[in-house]
Amino acid sequence: MDRLLHELRSTLARLKAEIELLDPGTSAASLLAIRASLDDVFVLVTDLETATSPPPSRVAKDVVIIDDDSRLATAMARQMSRLGFAAVALPSLEGLASLVANGTRVVIDLSVLRRGQVEDLNAVRRLRPIVMTGSADPLARLEAASYGATAFLMKPVSPESVALAMSDARDGAL
Repeated sequence: MDRLLHELRSTLARLKAEIELLDPGTSAASLLAIRASLDDVFVLVTDLETATSPPPSRVAKDVVIIDDDSRLATAMARQMSRLGFAAVALPSLEGLASLVANGTRVVIDLSVLRRGQVEDLNAVRRLRPIVMTGSADPLARLEAASYGATAFLMKPVSPESVALAMSDARDGAL
């Protein structure tokens, strides 16, 4: 863990120096280098969280956040944890069955459902998910209902709105 903290500190210091040296005429290559440094920070933070967390199979999960944007899923899981939920983030439906216990809620992006395999989608329907999307398509709500959604949320989604949807949707349907 000390190695991960050292790498994180070094990456943040390098990023800070790069940002301080920016001027209005900064080249695209410099901006791409800063973006790569930010990506490194996210990887190191994830590694640090993994190193300090118990193995997923030993944690009771209240909510599983599934989004193909892994940064968004991870950030939402962290925010849900701050609200007192045991939360896990996944980038796809793969591995969902092994993480879901009785009473676990699933919050899933509509785009992930659209790419799901039939057997995975059948499992998701039984879990009565909360579906979120950034799509303004008026048919998205109907599509979410076809996946068994008990709630439909438009992105950006706050952790409070997810918690409210979890409590409101226990017995209801979309």
